[in-house]
Amino acid sequence: MGRQLFYKLVLIIGLCLIGSIGWTQDGNIISHNKAAMRAVGHQVLLFNGDSTSRVLPIIQDQGTYKIEFEKTIGFKPDELSRTIDSVFTVQQVSYNYLVEVLDCASNEVAFSYEIGSYPQLESMACGSREYPEDCYYIEITLMDQQLNPNELTENSSAASTTNYLWIIGLGLIVVIVVVFLIIRNKNEQRTDLIMIGKYRFDKKKLKLYFENQEIELTNKEADLLSLLYESANSTLEREAILNVVWEDQGVYVGRTLDVFISKLRKKLEADSTVKILNIRGVGYKLVLDA
Repeated sequence: MGRQLFYKLVLIIGLCLIGSIGWTQDGNIISHNKAAMRAVGHQVLLFNGDSTSRVLPIIQDQGTYKIEFEKTIGFKPDELSRTIDSVFTVQQVSYNYLVEVLDCASNEVAFSYEIGSYPQLESMACGSREYPEDCYYIEITLMDQQLNPNELTENSSAASTTNYLWIIGLGLIVVIVVVFLIIRNKNEQRTDLIMIGKYRFDKKKLKLYFENQEIELTNKEADLLSLLYESANSTLEREAILNVVWEDQGVYVGRTLDVFISKLRKKLEADSTVKILNIRGVGYKLVLDA
């Protein structure tokens, strides 16, 4: 039972840790956004027929993400806007953002547009023009995630507080589960308490319990009753009973066993469904009526 308890605890704690990891990953908005930006960069390269060069590491500054490329690119504004809109919709990044395509050498804006508060893609300036291949990088600012340093600090503190509360809650749940399993384990281990009809037989304490009565047993009476119970509704030979209960503690005549049987019958007489029968010439049988 101890091993089963251990396995249950391992399973519970493992599930809690998996939930903790999943919760942390879901809450990491910046990492999620960076992955979406890299997907945008990948689609831009594919539009240029480039499936081998790299999208450089995404640089994040508050709500602005910078997408840089290993090689030069060209782009069509309407194709770029559809790509970003598709990725952001699937990844559920933002519905209010500013896109700027800048020249690497001058850092001047070659093309830009905003989605959310202003007209939609159809009214985009220069949407159908094609920009020739050059060194460009893309900056995407998520307007609903533009935070100043004070807000970032407050959010970080709030997140830390939430994490601590969640960990404390997890600890309390684990403690409650451990206590519950320990208590149940102890209850399950009480194998010394046996139901014989309406009687409760505690071999360890040498007692019989019937309703509010407590009946004392001697060691031999308890051993004899336990042996009869183990073979309930089956006949036990006298010689076998004497060998098991009295072993090598002297020579006992048949009358000795009869005396102990008589004592047990008297102590069990309150329940008519429990009987100890004398099987003539053979031995005794404990009969328990269904």
